[in-house]
Amino acid sequence: MNNIEANQQQTWSEHSKFTLDRYRQFARHLPGNSLRVLDCGCNTGRGGNVLKQLFPGIDLYGIDLLPERIEQIPAGVYHRAVAGSAAELPFEADFFDGIVAGEFVEHLADPDLLSTFREFKRVLKPGGKILLTTPNPESYLVTKMGRTHIFDDPSHVNIMATGILKDKLATCGLTLVSIAGSGKASRYVGERFPLFNVYGSYLATVTY
Repeated sequence: MNNIEANQQQTWSEHSKFTLDRYRQFARHLPGNSLRVLDCGCNTGRGGNVLKQLFPGIDLYGIDLLPERIEQIPAGVYHRAVAGSAAELPFEADFFDGIVAGEFVEHLADPDLLSTFREFKRVLKPGGKILLTTPNPESYLVTKMGRTHIFDDPSHVNIMATGILKDKLATCGLTLVSIAGSGKASRYVGERFPLFNVYGSYLATVTY
């Protein structure tokens, strides 16, 4: 099964109730309103619409692998939204102040993942910020309760603990600045609960 087929089967992602919370979390970590931001894995634009509502002055761009998702995006959310691979971004160097990628990197096998990280660095302005969330394989849901859904999803080909993500980012000249909790648990305990393994996903803040 290739990436397109796997993502086409993941129809629940177009309706996930936590997507809006995830983008509100991204908004709390973006440095301001007048920014040019890439929404990587923008899906049908539900998350981008949250950013647009919170930051009316944002200059928002989107990219998703599936053209049928891009076609469903309402007018006015993105300055430009394109269908394509993040491993070959159609944007010039030093173009974005920020990049957000919600539950995205786990869908990329290492060759595409590393190419994507290098592309992130290329299109990001110096001092810019990358915000990405990804499932936490060290979550108590996995290690204590035996829930394997993050591994069973056929579109999940790269589930990374924080240390592994840090090493792969460093290979591409990127620096993992901080980790915060994400996922549904963050609705109840915030993103800085001292027991990190309560979180089903985590938010990584990255720069270079």
